[in-house]
Amino acid sequence: MNLNSDTECRYMSPAGVSTVEPLRCLRLGTYGLLVDGPLGHLWYRVLDKNVCPDNPNSLKSVLLKTAADQLIWAPIMTCVFFAVLKTLEGHPELILATVQVSTLTARD
Repeated sequence: MNLNSDTECRYMSPAGVSTVEPLRCLRLGTYGLLVDGPLGHLWYRVLDKNVCPDNPNSLKSVLLKTAADQLIWAPIMTCVFFAVLKTLEGHPELILATVQVSTLTARD
């Protein structure tokens, strides 16, 4: 999914970046297959088991799961994403700088 999303975004970008970078695709596919897929599966199982398990489709359940996902999971996995990608690129020393630039200053 990460691989497909990245490829589609590159083709539809206003800058017209239409070249496919095989190594970038491999890194994104690896991240999705080995990190995001398994961990995301576990995260959603935890949510389903612990957040309104008697009525998982209720409005309250959906709102609580969405809040937990956005306030807990998303910030952690955003940092994990950059850490894994920078490590796979061979530049683990850039993890902290990338996270700071890509997340903390994104609000400016």
